Amino acid sequence: MTSPAIGIIGAGHLGRTLARMFRDHGVPDDRLRISHAGNPATRDAIRGAGLAANVSDNREICRASQVIFITVRPQSAGSLDGLPFPRDGCIVSCMAAIPRDLLADRWGAHVVRMMPCGPDTILDGKGIAAVYPGDAMLSHLLRSAGFRLQELPDEDAMDIFTTGVCLPPAILAARAEGRDPESEIPDLARNFPLIGELIPWVRDVLPAFGSDEERERYIAKMSTKGGITEAVVGSVRSGSSLTDAMQAGVARCREIGRERAREAAGRTADVGTS
Repeated sequence: MTSPAIGIIGAGHLGRTLARMFRDHGVPDDRLRISHAGNPATRDAIRGAGLAANVSDNREICRASQVIFITVRPQSAGSLDGLPFPRDGCIVSCMAAIPRDLLADRWGAHVVRMMPCGPDTILDGKGIAAVYPGDAMLSHLLRSAGFRLQELPDEDAMDIFTTGVCLPPAILAARAEGRDPESEIPDLARNFPLIGELIPWVRDVLPAFGSDEERERYIAKMSTKGGITEAVVGSVRSGSSLTDAMQAGVARCREIGRERAREAAGRTADVGTS
């Protein structure tokens, strides 16, 4: 199948990684565009990734692309309001916790949610992503780029998957506490069947370290302040089981979703009264 024209709004680590993967798997440059907000460091990173010729602006991406990946931070979603998203395209939100109906209403477009694993794992050829709802063109595109794909039964499962990809640092944290996380996995899989399906991938991507310091640096790198990984790892380090830590991560994921929904409602009210 000829590749659809692809646009990527947001050239952070994830956006650049997706662009590289699509290009490396045969998407030609004339069908691949990426945009960024103008940060000089991002511009240098784009150049270093060999993507300088693919840089475009958001409106051109909306005009020319059939599949558009949104890889900006969730708190930056409002900056995309007013863009002319194509009504017959597929807008793929990679922003954690923001419900698709909210985005579809705001942008007047068909929105699919996608949650990938971390960029480093994708570059290692072990990428996995969850998608809801299923979309044939997107699924073909991701599988062609080497992703293992989880098509979820409902949007609530996205929160479970999002938390599940945080398990590698949580398992490492459990080991650091002298625990045997493998003994806890059967209970985790019983309580979260989706995570049971994810466990082979988790085992496959667990890195090995030469020292405790290297392991701690990895865990810190993976844990964003106030984020889901931090909630999961913090729960493990407080003595919680992996099952309880998963529940803490899912709760934090849903709390972030409610925060984003309140922010979006506030912006809408501001527009209405301006």
